[in-house]
Amino acid sequence: MLDYKQVIIYNKSSNTPFNKCLQFIVLGSINSVDKSFREHNEKVNNWLKFGQKKVTLQVQQDSELLDIQSICKNKKITTAIINNEKNVPSILVLGPDLEKVLD
Repeated sequence: MLDYKQVIIYNKSSNTPFNKCLQFIVLGSINSVDKSFREHNEKVNNWLKFGQKKVTLQVQQDSELLDIQSICKNKKITTAIINNEKNVPSILVLGPDLEKVLD
């Protein structure tokens, strides 16, 4: 059995309030799943079938978040980024995809 997960990364420097951050996480997760389903529906189906594993991480700066997004785009990993009201990247969601790909 192949393991799938979704990775949610919070940008600490965005200073997004907790309640708003939760909204952004849900929105980013849904956007990433929707995008991934259109591009790689078998990945989403397997992720849904085996528990919808999610991992949350945090970075200190906008640049780290954007660097990760760039790396993922080059590796053709589905991403969704959510900016706060000040247009600062707050949440980056990767996948769902194979754990070994996201690790």
